[in-house]
Amino acid sequence: MPEVKRRRRRATPAGIAPNEPERDILDQYLYEVSTYPLLKGTAEFDLARKIRKNRPGIEAALTHNLSNALIESTNTKIRLLQRMAFGFKKPEHLIALALLDRGGYCPPLPGRTRPQPAHG
Repeated sequence: MPEVKRRRRRATPAGIAPNEPERDILDQYLYEVSTYPLLKGTAEFDLARKIRKNRPGIEAALTHNLSNALIESTNTKIRLLQRMAFGFKKPEHLIALALLDRGGYCPPLPGRTRPQPAHG
């Protein structure tokens, strides 16, 4: 069993020099997993299968440095606002809440002055 851990540790990106491209890291990881028969049926083998299936999308994300994390975060926050707005009488109130929270809309409040942004 120590041999499995040693091979798995070697196959992970942490054990690879940082100047190698990410594509080579994926290739090495997939090769390590496919050549070691004790990993068949494990979670690591399933991960390698999923990486092979989604390889074009993974390479596109690595090449173009894109992620959908910001979109997922915004969707989660909008769902939270929807739960908060269950007691509202009109959907326009939910839209106004979303604009205030996510849209950066800052209406002038009565009796208050807006601070000027500092230019530095």
